Amino acid sequence: QNIDLGYKFKNKNTSLNINAFYMNRKDLQLSLSSQQDNSNPNSFYFYTSNASNGFNYGLSMNFKAISNSDFETYVNLGYLKTQINSYTYLIDESTTRKFETREAAHAPSYSLSWGFTKYYSSISIGGNVQAKDRFYFSDSHNQQSKAYSIANMHISYMINSHLNISLWSKNIFNTKYATRGFFFGLEPPNYEDKLYLSYGEPFTIGITLNYNF
Repeated sequence: QNIDLGYKFKNKNTSLNINAFYMNRKDLQLSLSSQQDNSNPNSFYFYTSNASNGFNYGLSMNFKAISNSDFETYVNLGYLKTQINSYTYLIDESTTRKFETREAAHAPSYSLSWGFTKYYSSISIGGNVQAKDRFYFSDSHNQQSKAYSIANMHISYMINSHLNISLWSKNIFNTKYATRGFFFGLEPPNYEDKLYLSYGEPFTIGITLNYNF
């Protein structure tokens, strides 16, 4: 069962969208993984199972403003609370793993993005910041990410009514942050469970050329 309440406002220079929700979940689905043979990483597989019940609730807000001085800014905020009640599953033919009440995977309690763009006659300059709280990497283990924030910038030049060129940079401070995490035994001789991380995009710079027909 899901309940949503929202409010929207918009005029010439401002827009605001607020949404609150509550979701009661029964027999909710979980994406699980298991290494059936500790000494054989190739026995690792994914499957979908069910937990008993749980809930999600949260609040999101999107705000955007454009001033008469050709300045545009926006703020997006999100708050999320999740809960999965205790669940068990077989990690091999004879071993059961049990988790007590915990949060869902990939469900950070807060997310934030803020950005701006300043327009001149043919040039625009802008930037944005994105932030996210820590989260569980998977429903199959208790390994978590760390909270992080990254910053991006761009500058664009309108050559004519059809052609636009922009120079942009992502993650300008070269923040190292994990987006995925896998916990299993891979390295001999003992094949002990270890966390392996996949990271987000590092400092990147590029040029984009747009032509509108």
